[in-house]
Amino acid sequence: MNENLVKKTEEWMQLERKTLAQRKVAEEFYYNNLMTLIEADYIERNKASIGEKAKYFITSVGTSYEPIVLNIRFLTGYGNFIPFFYRDCKFNCVLSEIGM
Repeated sequence: MNENLVKKTEEWMQLERKTLAQRKVAEEFYYNNLMTLIEADYIERNKASIGEKAKYFITSVGTSYEPIVLNIRFLTGYGNFIPFFYRDCKFNCVLSEIGM
């Protein structure tokens, strides 16, 4: 694992999360300092598993944007069309996190 990722993860884990304000600081730290490192690590660890190019990428979505982002970043260049099917309007906040 990337040494910088380990260091930033340790910093993030030490942040307090007792109050809403503290949780927000931890979330922002994660998004601003960890997500890019996590993406790079995920791609590096999984790039040998691509067997063939695909025209479409279909995935289920939940309340966390990370699995979607990791797979989209991983499959960039392998999928030409990424449809999103969802019915809960609360999901709109996640769409902004994944760049939709």
